Amino acid sequence: MMLLALAGCTGTTERDAPSQRYIPPNGQLALTISGHLEETAVDRFTDETITIKVNDRLAALGGFQASQGVGEGNFIGAYGGDRIDVHCTKPARDQGLVCDVAVAGQHAATLDFGQAK
Repeated sequence: MMLLALAGCTGTTERDAPSQRYIPPNGQLALTISGHLEETAVDRFTDETITIKVNDRLAALGGFQASQGVGEGNFIGAYGGDRIDVHCTKPARDQGLVCDVAVAGQHAATLDFGQAK
């Protein structure tokens, strides 16, 4: 039996966005919002996997495929009974990834994962 290997190029890059503090309008305690990005490239396609944490606890997890350098994705999660909405964009090849995070419908953070190195 003969096994064939894939000829494509594969690589993974991981990056963290600087955390941001958010104070909800109802005067609750401040929240710390952070994000982690894992990019897995196979041939000309890139899978973006994003983890959003609030106060170091998992709040949302999502991803999308950024093919040919342009991509966009939306996903939701929850934290402390509040809905977490995440909208991520990758405007062009190697120009970074930016995710806007909303808590209970209020914009709470813009996480910038920076450019690929």
